[in-house]
Amino acid sequence: MPQRKAAPQRQVDTVTEPQVDTPEVKIFAEAESSESPPASVDDIRLCAYQKWEDAGRPECDGVDFWLEAESELS
Repeated sequence: MPQRKAAPQRQVDTVTEPQVDTPEVKIFAEAESSESPPASVDDIRLCAYQKWEDAGRPECDGVDFWLEAESELS
C-alpha cells in the first residue's frame, strides 16, 4: 500500500489587539479579581459536617450547621 504524503503545514498569521491600559479598566479588573467565587454545595457540606462533628455529633437535622457553614463561606 503506498504511503500518503503529509499535508504541508500552513502558517497562521496572528493579529494581536493593542493593549489598553486605562485607569477604568484597571479598577474594573481589580474589582472582578477580588471577588471570590461562591462556595460550592460540597464546600458547604464539608464545613457543616465538620461543625457537626466538633459539636459532638448531636442528634438533630443539621440545618443550623448548614446555615452557619453557608454564612461563613459566602
